[in-house]
Amino acid sequence: IDGLALLKIIKHCNENKGESVSGQLLGLNVEGKLEVTNSFPGLPAEEKTDPDAFLDAMMKLLKQVNVDNNSVGWYQSAYGGEWIENDIIRTQYNFQSSIPESVVLVYDPYTTTKGNLAVKT
Repeated sequence: IDGLALLKIIKHCNENKGESVSGQLLGLNVEGKLEVTNSFPGLPAEEKTDPDAFLDAMMKLLKQVNVDNNSVGWYQSAYGGEWIENDIIRTQYNFQSSIPESVVLVYDPYTTTKGNLAVKT
C-alpha cells in the first residue's frame, strides 16, 4: 500500500472517531501483485446521494486527473480489534465476485493510539 493512500485512510477514520467509516481502495494488479496506490472515503450514511452514482462520478473525476481509477478493494474502520462481522464478510464476498483479486483493509484507530499501527488485510 502506498503511504499516501494509507495516510488518507487514517485521516478519514480519525476525523470520524467512534463511527464506522469505509471507502474505496484504488490501484493496479501488476504481475499478480496487488498495488494500492490511492483511496477515497465513501459516502456518509446520512448522505442522500445514490452510492453507485457517487462511485461512478469519483472514478470519472479521478480518470480526468490521470490518477489510478481501478477499484482493487475497500477499507473499513474498526474499534478494539472487533471487525469480523457479517456485513464486512458479505461486502467482501460481493467485491470478490466482481473483482477476484480485491482486498479489504481494516484500520483500528483506537489500537493505533497505543503505539502500534493496526491495519489488517
